Amino acid sequence: MSFLPNCDLQPVPFDKPLNGFYPPQRIRIVGIANPDATRFEVDLMANSEYHFHFNPRFNENVVVRNSTRGGNWQNEERSESSFPFAVGRIFTIDLIAAPQQILVNVDGQQFLSFNCRDDPSYINHLAISGDVNIHSVHIGN
Repeated sequence: MSFLPNCDLQPVPFDKPLNGFYPPQRIRIVGIANPDATRFEVDLMANSEYHFHFNPRFNENVVVRNSTRGGNWQNEERSESSFPFAVGRIFTIDLIAAPQQILVNVDGQQFLSFNCRDDPSYINHLAISGDVNIHSVHIGN
């Protein structure tokens, strides 16, 4: 797998331009939740629209996924059976472009898939924010 150079991301919020998100592209994020973390967000954006909103919530032990259309949030998806994040523990998130889906692995394990609700060719930036420190972000094939 080839990656673009490492990005030093201290502090968040972080924003990185993208030119769509197509198979076999992959984004790898390595970080650690702050000691007092309640949540953080990883977003694939199309201008101001959320194409894929990935939101681990430590205060609820749930990962919420969603998207917006016309600035309005769509139907929320929640992963309540498994929460692979812990405060103070390093994590690796892989976002993998698949045909009309975004696959998410956490710490090398398949975690979930999200059916694209809009054309992934419109994705033009990656945004990371919230109660997290990011060690690295790699974008590549």
